[in-house]
Amino acid sequence: RSPSLVGESLAVTPMDRGQRLVSHVAGPQQQALLLSATGYELQGRAITIAVAANLQPIQSQFERLIARYTQVSVGMFILLVVLQVAIVRLALAPLRRVQADVSRLERGEIGQLGERVPAEVLPLVRELNRLLALFTRRLQRSRESLGNLAHALKAPLTVLTHISHDDHIR
Repeated sequence: RSPSLVGESLAVTPMDRGQRLVSHVAGPQQQALLLSATGYELQGRAITIAVAANLQPIQSQFERLIARYTQVSVGMFILLVVLQVAIVRLALAPLRRVQADVSRLERGEIGQLGERVPAEVLPLVRELNRLLALFTRRLQRSRESLGNLAHALKAPLTVLTHISHDDHIR
């Protein structure tokens, strides 16, 4: 008997020689105990020796460990998310330059997009620049054609205007 039981007893099932049992049992004050019982033979008699320990200190330490692990895990998760956001922003920085170039192109400040872009986007930028050059050539040809048409119409319109004036004068 243990002095910590103070007149109380634990119900222990008798064990045969060499048999062992580890289990959770309720203590005298209904506290959680871990019980280890082993069967022995002493001078021809079967005896069972049982040792029990209060699980409360172990459970308290385990709960503190879990709480600390949770704090560290949440901290690491937040750090990883912040790091991932920073990496994505850094990786997409060249695309922001393309976006700025597109805005300047729309305002007429530049004629083509810059080609300082990631290799994955470079073929797209080059194709857009090729299309912009093609549209610029077509626009220039259209302007020249309109200028030629205006010049070609000027002489006949001048003649018609003179004829119209002459008819009014007579």
